[in-house]
Amino acid sequence: MMNREEKKPLLSICVPTRNRVDLLLRTLRSVQTSSSEVEIVVTDNSEGDETKHAVEALFDGYEGSWRYHKNNFPHEMPGWEKMVGNFNMGVHLARGKYIYILHDDDYLLKDSLDILLRGLRTMDETYKIVVFGTLLVDMQGNVLRVDHFAAQGYYSPAESLEKLLKNSASVHTPGFIFRKEVYDTVGLWDVEGCPPVDYNMWVRSFSEFGVYVMSDVLSAFTIHPGSVTMTMFNIESVRALKDNFDLVRKKNLLKVSRLEQLKSQFIHQFLLAGVWKFIKKRKYAEARQVMDLSKHPEMQQLRLSLKWFPVKVTFSLYLSFSKLFPSATSSR
Repeated sequence: MMNREEKKPLLSICVPTRNRVDLLLRTLRSVQTSSSEVEIVVTDNSEGDETKHAVEALFDGYEGSWRYHKNNFPHEMPGWEKMVGNFNMGVHLARGKYIYILHDDDYLLKDSLDILLRGLRTMDETYKIVVFGTLLVDMQGNVLRVDHFAAQGYYSPAESLEKLLKNSASVHTPGFIFRKEVYDTVGLWDVEGCPPVDYNMWVRSFSEFGVYVMSDVLSAFTIHPGSVTMTMFNIESVRALKDNFDLVRKKNLLKVSRLEQLKSQFIHQFLLAGVWKFIKKRKYAEARQVMDLSKHPEMQQLRLSLKWFPVKVTFSLYLSFSKLFPSATSSR
């Protein structure tokens, strides 16, 4: 199942998957390459052997380095822990200097891998984390939004945390790559830090190393009903996010007053993003459930976010209207 080169690759592309063969094949096609600098590692939480057979068929005759691994986590292990374990298995198996976690519903854009490799070849070893831009797309590949940093260059730990915490949509899962030393230093993906697990990892790693930003938009993040992001708008996620801010406080990289301001803005933006996701799908009951989290005592402890207050009021009024006049806001 694997064609391994003696020389360790520059980049390991780790693709965790579970029961999404069609999306997985799109992801894998986007990273197939003739370059010996790349290895592809598929780690699989799927039931049955459909994914295994599909991966083997796709890589039949492929001259690059690849590996398929079927996980065998205990049946009683919670689903969230299996997901995080899938991420960590990829990191464990990766041999590359850089490790890229690319989920099975995301993909690289045309020519992006070549751009990444050129950048990584010349990257100063001081730079342990590389961040780049991401398209948010629907299942048909239609672009919904473009997120990226405008200025290319290195951001210190304090600067990168400021940018990350100022905007909850500033970084997306397919938009960053770690050198292996990052995992050696800060540890693997932490099930205790989730949901949402990615913010926890970014806070831990950015606060240690800062980030090098590429201004290129190279990846695509797919928004769809089966995405984990559609299930994480709950009070447990709010608590996890608040824990991340407590972690930042211990690093003493940002002033406490500024950190409290960022915490309020970040968490309110996070929840309002969830409300908006459900409104767009006309799932108004779910949108109201997320909006009602703002009344929770743990949300009431946060400062008022003047930045997001007008959005909150607008959404509240719209959801009240949709409840009083459902036919006016129902799907055509």
